[in-house]
Amino acid sequence: MAESLNWRGPALQRIDPGDDEALGHLRNEQRARLQFVRDHALWEWLGGVPGWELCMSALWGTIAFLGLVPVAILTAGFTRGPVLIAICALAVAALVPQLFVLLPRQRRIVARYRRAELQPAIAIAAEPEACDPQNELLRSVWALVAPGPADAAALRALDAAAQKVRQMLAAGGTPAGELAPFVTAVRGDVAARAADGARMPAPAALGRGLEYARLRVSPNYLPGDCLRSRLLFVLRDPADAGPGGTRVVQSSMWGEGVDTLCAAMPWVAR
Repeated sequence: MAESLNWRGPALQRIDPGDDEALGHLRNEQRARLQFVRDHALWEWLGGVPGWELCMSALWGTIAFLGLVPVAILTAGFTRGPVLIAICALAVAALVPQLFVLLPRQRRIVARYRRAELQPAIAIAAEPEACDPQNELLRSVWALVAPGPADAAALRALDAAAQKVRQMLAAGGTPAGELAPFVTAVRGDVAARAADGARMPAPAALGRGLEYARLRVSPNYLPGDCLRSRLLFVLRDPADAGPGGTRVVQSSMWGEGVDTLCAAMPWVAR
């Protein structure tokens, strides 16, 4: 794939979390892959653009339109009066959900794919089934995301912050200190399995600019088809932190040699 991206960087076979040069090459390669997807509108690689499920009334409207058109043609053979006008008006009205609801929603998703950035994330909690290689369903993963360039120092800081939260989550009892409200909120999300692709600012005590993301992850998007590494790469929309504004992209977008980077940061279920 790298050749088709017009990528001129080194073919990385191994990436160490502390190697700034390798991480820089990886980031450049990820940008090239992302640009390739955008240039060729390969939105399925980023999660796809939903169809009728975005607006079922648009589907029924299209079916109604297809039924009304032949009725209008037959009616025109007998009359050009109010009956024909009414049928034509109904046919046009049937397309309103598609033109003014479905298509704008699809365009917003494509716009998100065009402006979003690929950023590293470190998992702090996950549904147990996310670690099961036999799982084929979307699962929830809760993570910390670091906007901006991911050099070795930033990746270490992100990982350290995530491990701190994981320890507090695993400790049980009522959390204490300035992170207590945040840990309580994460526990509530985990208990409810609440994950919608939204993100929110993480406490400043964890690090400047970090965000907390509630992700829904397809197992076939992860190396090994299950959660084996706490390191993920997410598509983060800087203009939209709401539902769907952050999502894990399939591992083919992560770059060459990323398996070794993931192996250096394994996920250990607790």
